[in-house]
Parts: sequence; structure tokens; C-alpha cells
Amino acid sequence: SSGINAEYGELLSTSTHVMPLASFSETEENIAEAVADIRERRGQQDLMLSITMGKIKQADKRVNDLEEEQEQLRKKLTSLEAKIMTLRSDQEGMTKLNKTLKATITGLVST
Repeated sequence: SSGINAEYGELLSTSTHVMPLASFSETEENIAEAVADIRERRGQQDLMLSITMGKIKQADKRVNDLEEEQEQLRKKLTSLEAKIMTLRSDQEGMTKLNKTLKATITGLVST
């Protein structure tokens, strides 16, 4: 037992730094402040993350809306192209009919 006490006493006397009780209390306060700072920063980071995630969701919804709009415009374009083809066909028919009428009128006038 005396050997252990001697070793312990020697350890204490050779220790380069023994923290006084007041310093221990200050260190405890510093740790508490550091923990509070870390929690506050964590809260701010959580808030920023939440805001960022909200913006990402809005952007994602906007992309989906634009994709839907693009699909609607693609359908309208296809419909307009079909109408143009119909009008061209009608125009060709009218041109042929016009030529036939002119020829008929010319034939009637000359007789």
C-alpha cells in the first residue's frame, strides 16, 4: 500500500500541470459555451438545409410543370402540323377545281 501511495505521490509531484479547481470550473463553463455554440450552429445549419431542400422541391416541381407544358405544346404542334397538311391538301384540291372551272368556262365561252 505504501508503494502505491509513493508512486501516486511521485506522479503528482512530477506532473507538469495540475489544474486548480477554479480552472476546472472555467473549463467546464468553456465546454458548456462551446456545446451551446455548436448546438446553435447546428440549428442554423438545419434551418439552411431545410430552406435548401424546400428550394430543391420547388425547382423540381417547376421542372415537372415545364415538362408537362412542353408535352402539351408538342401535342399542339403535332395537331397544327396535321391541320397544315389538311389545308395544303385542300388548297391543291381547290387549285385543281379552279383549273377545271376555268377550262369549263373557257369551253363554254368559246362555243
